[in-house]
Amino acid sequence: MSLKTMFALLSIALIVPAVSAQTSAPVSLASMEAPAVTTVEWSESLHDFGSVTKGEPVSHKFLVENTGDTPLKILDVKASCGCTATDYSSEPIAPGESGYVLATYNAKSIGFFNKSVTVKVNTPEGTVLLRLKGQVVEATPGE
Repeated sequence: MSLKTMFALLSIALIVPAVSAQTSAPVSLASMEAPAVTTVEWSESLHDFGSVTKGEPVSHKFLVENTGDTPLKILDVKASCGCTATDYSSEPIAPGESGYVLATYNAKSIGFFNKSVTVKVNTPEGTVLLRLKGQVVEATPGE
C-alpha cells in the first residue's frame, strides 16, 4: 500500500466520526437554561452568644426572607465542624415569605469559639456563610 493511500484512509477514518458526531440530535434549549434564582435578605450573618456555660448547648435561628420573584430553595447546609448541628427550612420558601437556618453549638470545650455554617441557596451568589461566636466558661458554683 502506498504512502498516499495510507494517508487517505487515515484521513477518512478521522473525518467520518467527527462528521457523524456533528449530526447527532440537537441539545434542548430547556436543558441549557440556568436554574431559577431569587434574591434574599438575611436577618444577620453573625451571632455572638457572649459567654455560655460549658456543657449547655446554645442555638440561634438565622432568618432569611425571600425578596425575589421565584421560590427560595435552601439546597444544602454544612457546619464547619461536628460541634455544630444544623436544621433548616426544607420546603421552598415562596416570594415574600421567610425561612430559617438553625445552628446549635454544643459548648463542650472551655474557651472562645468562632464557627461557621455554609448555606447553599438558589441566589446569584449561590452560598452564604453564617457565623456563630462566643466564649464557653465553667459553670459558676451555686447555679
